[in-house]
Amino acid sequence: DNVSVQEFRTFEFCDDITVTWWNECDFEDIIYQLGYKNRLYFKTKLVAPRDEVAVDQDERLGVNFEKSLILKKFYQLRYIVPEFIYNMMIRWRLYENVYIYLSSGESAKMEDISVISEWQDKNCFNHITVEFTQGPLVKGQCCENFDIMDESSCS
Repeated sequence: DNVSVQEFRTFEFCDDITVTWWNECDFEDIIYQLGYKNRLYFKTKLVAPRDEVAVDQDERLGVNFEKSLILKKFYQLRYIVPEFIYNMMIRWRLYENVYIYLSSGESAKMEDISVISEWQDKNCFNHITVEFTQGPLVKGQCCENFDIMDESSCS
């Protein structure tokens, strides 16, 4: 009849993350009719992104100059999944459209997707890390007229 609390564990509120993927054609004998899409829900947060900057350089007459600068932000989500979910997730790179939706209402197309797995719990579950970019930001050194295809006319 007496109730006592032995231990109180604090918890952290997590975001609801949804990943949706589909193709515009019949892929793996899946016919996408009436807007059907594959969907997976996670109760986790995105890990703070890491930045990667790549400089594309060219050399003319012994002088190196910067042609473009590419900034990529790599996001991660970590989760524990059974093997059949992991097997499904490694196929995301094969799909034309893979989108992530956050509980805040933000969404983005996932690009450069990699799924890294570490077997745990007597080989029953995978601790997975999904890393992806939202699309690179590219700064070029050419004209502002984007219709011009010939670099030689650029100042």
